[in-house]
Amino acid sequence: AYYKDPEYLSVVWSNHDAIDIVAPQGTDIIAPADGYITYVKEPTDEWYAYAVLKHTNVFVTVYGHINEVLFKQYDFIKAGEVFARSWWEIGTNWAGLMTTWPHLHFEVRINGYTVNPLLYVNEPT
Repeated sequence: AYYKDPEYLSVVWSNHDAIDIVAPQGTDIIAPADGYITYVKEPTDEWYAYAVLKHTNVFVTVYGHINEVLFKQYDFIKAGEVFARSWWEIGTNWAGLMTTWPHLHFEVRINGYTVNPLLYVNEPT
């Protein structure tokens, strides 16, 4: 699903404030910039797991569908460090109605508002 994907809204009745990046289960998640892990919802069988990195006073990134967090809340992470691994294989708990492949949910927030992450992602060459 893309940022504010209308199909997502019509199926699950919720906005999709992120992009979903196709990634095999267990893929390394790398910090795009220096920052602190400000929140971690640990992976369990009961709920969606995610991590939040605060990069500046106004810039935050959120990573959903993770199965392993390699740092603790409030740890400082340097750009390029692996801090978590992806999850969300089809058929796992909380894969959801829109899940058609393993992926990483990626959000960007500036001053508390979500913005289109595609404005901050370089396409592979």
